[in-house]
Amino acid sequence: MLKQVTIIGAGANGAGCLGLRAHAAGYHVVFLETYSPFAEFVRDGYTVKSVGLDHSTDLLVNDVEAYLVGTAPDEAVVNAVLRSEAVFFAAGRAYHPLYAPLIRRALQVFLATDTGTKNLIFCENQPHSGRLFRDQFLSDLFANYPDAAERIGLVDTVIHIMSRREEDILLSEDYADIPFDADAVRGSMPSIPHLRPYSAFSRMDQRKLFTHNLLHAAIGYPAYARRIASVTEAGTHTDVTDLAVRATDESIRGLAGEYAAKYPEFAVTALADLRDEMLTRTLNPLFDDKVTRLTRAPIRKLAPNERMVGAALLAEKHGVKPTNIATVIAYALQYDDPQDPESVELQQRLHEDGLGYCLREICSVGPRTITYQLVEGHLRAMFS
Repeated sequence: MLKQVTIIGAGANGAGCLGLRAHAAGYHVVFLETYSPFAEFVRDGYTVKSVGLDHSTDLLVNDVEAYLVGTAPDEAVVNAVLRSEAVFFAAGRAYHPLYAPLIRRALQVFLATDTGTKNLIFCENQPHSGRLFRDQFLSDLFANYPDAAERIGLVDTVIHIMSRREEDILLSEDYADIPFDADAVRGSMPSIPHLRPYSAFSRMDQRKLFTHNLLHAAIGYPAYARRIASVTEAGTHTDVTDLAVRATDESIRGLAGEYAAKYPEFAVTALADLRDEMLTRTLNPLFDDKVTRLTRAPIRKLAPNERMVGAALLAEKHGVKPTNIATVIAYALQYDDPQDPESVELQQRLHEDGLGYCLREICSVGPRTITYQLVEGHLRAMFS
C-alpha cells in the first residue's frame, strides 16, 4: 500500500524540513500550495541542502506531487487528503483560510465513509494551532459527527529545525527531533523518525520560545542595532553573544522554576545544554542566516506570551530579575528596519504614543512590573 502524507505549504519549512524527512522515511509526498512559484519548484522533485555543523549535503526529494489550490480540481485535492496517513500544516496560521474549505470537505467525506483515524499535524510554531483551527473551521463538523473528536487528531508540534529558502536553494539543518503533542494524537502518527511524543505540551511551546526563540531575538536585535547583516558575523561580537547567553540564563531559571520539579528535561543544566547546542547551530557559518530573519515582525515578537516579554514575566514570577531580557526588549523596541512593515508601525507608535503606551498595549506590561521599569531604564540609558 502506498505510504502518503500531504503537506500544506511548499516553502522552506514544508519542503525543506518536512518534505525532506517524509521522503527519507519512504513516503509519497503531496504538497498543497497557493503560491505558484513554490508549487512549481517542488512539482517534479527538488533538492535540499542539508546543513550540519561541519558539512552540507545535497539531497534529492522526488516521488512528489504538487497541487496549486484554486487552480487544481477540488476533487483531486480532496482525494489526495483522503489517501494520506496525515496532513502536515506548514503554511502559517494566516494562510489557513485558503486551505480550510478543502480540508473540511475531505474530513467530512472521511468521517462519513471511513472508520479510521486521521491526524492534522501543525508544524508552524504557533501555540494551540490545532484547537484554533478546529474552532474556526471545523466546529460544525465536530458537532455533526459525534465521533469526530475521537477520530480526528489536531496535533501541535514544535519545530526546532532551521530552514530557509535562498532564491532557488532550500537549506535545512540536519537536526532531527520534532516534539509533538502526544495527548492530541488519534490512532498513530506517520512512521517518520525523530517525531517525539510529549504530554502536557504547552511546556514544550514555552521551552522553545524561551530558549531557542529568545536566543534568536537576543542575537538579532542587538546585532541589527550594530548594523550587522549576517548571523555568523554577529557571532564574532562577544558583546552580542554574551548578552544572548545572559538573557537565556534568566529565562532558563524561570522555566526551571515553573517545570523542573515535574519534568527533568527542565532542569537548569538540561536547559543550559539545550541553549548551548542551539547557540552553536544558530552561529553555524554553513547556514549563515540573515539577521533580519531573526528580527522581522517585532510587534508579534513583543507580545506578552512571546519570546521576550513572556520569558521576562516568567523569570519575574520565579524571583529572577530579568535584567538582560529587558535589554533585549529595549533593543527590539528600537528596531527600525524600513523594509519590515511591523518595524515601521512600531516606530510610528513609539513616536506618536510613547514608550509607556507601547509597553502597555503591545507587551501588556504594566508600570509596576520589574520588566517595565528595567526596559524604561535601559532605553533611557541608551539615549542619554
